[in-house]
Formats: sequence, C-alpha cells, structure tokens
Amino acid sequence: MNNKKTIIAALFLVLGFALTAYVFSGTVSRKTIEFDAVKNQNVPGHYLVQKAESKDMVAILFYTPDKSDHIFSIYARDNKLFNRYRFIYGGSLSAVQENVMTYKSGSNTAVLSMNRCDIAITEPSNDQFIFEIPGLPFVHIIENNGSVTFYDINNNEIFPNNPD
Repeated sequence: MNNKKTIIAALFLVLGFALTAYVFSGTVSRKTIEFDAVKNQNVPGHYLVQKAESKDMVAILFYTPDKSDHIFSIYARDNKLFNRYRFIYGGSLSAVQENVMTYKSGSNTAVLSMNRCDIAITEPSNDQFIFEIPGLPFVHIIENNGSVTFYDINNNEIFPNNPD
C-alpha cells in the first residue's frame, strides 16, 4: 500500500512540474520584459529606451543616441492567471524608423516611432492629446480598440504604417 501511495505522489509531482513548465514556457513576468527583450534581440548596451505599458501589452523601443538605428519589442499578456507576457513582435522596421508604426493585438494598439516625420501631436480616440517632442522617439499603447491620429509640426496629418 505504501508503494502505491509513493507512485501516486510521484505521478502528481511529475504532472505538477509538467503543468508548470507548460504554463510558463516562452513567457516572462512583467518585471523581466525589458531584460528579456535586450537579451533575445541582442540590444547593445548603449541603446536608449522608450517604453509604454498597459495591463495587457508592453511595447519597448531601443535606439542609438544618434537615432540612426532601432530595435523594438512588443509583448502581450498571455496568461492572465499568472500575469505572464509573451513576445509577439519585434525587430527593426523602416515604418518605425521613417514614420510611425501601429501594431494591434487584442484590444490594444502599440504605437512606435523614431519620429523622423516630426510628429508633434498624437490624438487617441479618447480626445486626450499627447504632445510629442518633434524628432524624439516615442511609444504609446492605445487601449480599448481605440484609434489614433497623428499630426506633424505643421498640423498635417501623418498616416501610420502597419506591418503585414
């Protein structure tokens, strides 16, 4: 009888480890997202960073001090029970470098730009204007399926590029 209890306990232990490994595989905690992005995208140590967070998404833009290069990472909350995030998109795109890129995941939209197009105003659909510093990179998260409009320093509308 003791042998049977030992086998059952060992089986539950193995199943517990397997379930834990499954739940946490490929995910990171909110506290370690930036470290994970730096490590997995090979971000050089001298890059500067802009970051935006919502409860379900984190977007990070790393860039050189002279703004000639960038790397971005977007994470979405994958496991609400354990508050874990999964990398969903990243790299280096001309849409981020030259214009503004929006990336939708669930009800959140990440907005990233190196701001070479001199965006001065970001207007989310909630009518809360965000005043940008022309030429300064920025990152925002627009929540609840909101839309966003961008204007340059001459009040011309700038249209974002969306990745395929």
